[in-house]
Amino acid sequence: MTNVNTPMKKAKKILFATITVLGITQLAMSRDLPATDDSELQHLTTPIAAAGFTEARAISANGKVVVGSADFKGAECRCDSDAFAWSSTTGMIDINQGAVPWSWATAVNADGSVIVGLLQYAVEERSRPFRWTAETGLVDLTKANPQLENFYPVALSADGTIMAGRVRLLNQGARTRAAIVSNGVLTYLGSPQNTREDSDVTAMTPNGDIVVGHINADGTSNRAFLWKKNEGMKDITTIKGHFLSSYATNVSADGSTVVGSVFADGVNHAFQWTEKNGMKDLGALTNDEDEKLEAIAVSGNGALVFGISSRRSVSERRLFQWSVNKGMVDLGPAPGNIDTSYIAGTSSDGSILTGTISRGGLKNAFVLDLSKIGKSQE
Repeated sequence: MTNVNTPMKKAKKILFATITVLGITQLAMSRDLPATDDSELQHLTTPIAAAGFTEARAISANGKVVVGSADFKGAECRCDSDAFAWSSTTGMIDINQGAVPWSWATAVNADGSVIVGLLQYAVEERSRPFRWTAETGLVDLTKANPQLENFYPVALSADGTIMAGRVRLLNQGARTRAAIVSNGVLTYLGSPQNTREDSDVTAMTPNGDIVVGHINADGTSNRAFLWKKNEGMKDITTIKGHFLSSYATNVSADGSTVVGSVFADGVNHAFQWTEKNGMKDLGALTNDEDEKLEAIAVSGNGALVFGISSRRSVSERRLFQWSVNKGMVDLGPAPGNIDTSYIAGTSSDGSILTGTISRGGLKNAFVLDLSKIGKSQE
């Protein structure tokens, strides 16, 4: 593989190594708070662009490292051009270090020591996947493996050796195929021969044996899928209804439970899927017909599901927690009025959430401890 960056200095290696052993602490809040209450959000900023222009793309399984893209060039840039790694002790580190004009970190392994993402050499060129460690710096994966040229990594295994994501098949328009890369070998999770198929990955178990996402096999509607090593892909949509579609958003660390959202008969609800019980509609917080519920996180053993409820008639979004014993529990207004479309990921136990909100028109990455919100309701 060709290294597009010189190795990081020894001092920076030591500094970044502390990410893997230290937890998250509360950062100082910026002065320009949005109108909605976001006091429970931990905002992630750069020393140069403290007011914003940071975007979270993924979080490590242990919940200690957030990666994404940020402006390290000054507020006037407004470009979110450099890949970053953040922890509470190191703050935000530019892992691009001038290697390429643009880069975005999109996935990180369990302890934050391996990061993957996309880089771009020029505006007119397509993005290419990269792999980063403190020892190697930013490495363009296509130099050694041209097969990965159109691969977009979404998830990493705990040890950082297996990537899951999507491949854009240029000879089939803008369609993508869910895929994994293990030992340098790219494997499609669906059928690359089906020119109507469109699929994407959203999450993977730490061991890399189970991948979830959604697939549109016939150009009509999406279906949540589960792919298991040595078994292949299957549609896990067991709920029936008209105008049916479903999306898997996360999978428990033990692989037993998949969560997401399902649309049927004009209603959008959160679901929990298990091999034994199939897809279960988790119900609703209100009686409003326009309520939309989406599951975004699940605990390591699948017992707790977290999500967001929104209604067209009310601008406020609310967090919910679901369990077998208590059912649907309202956890109150979503801090910063966070939107599911800007949720970037959760820790493997479902307790730490990361994403991006708009603060005074600026993008700002955040971290939220869902376990503390849940405990406050008990």
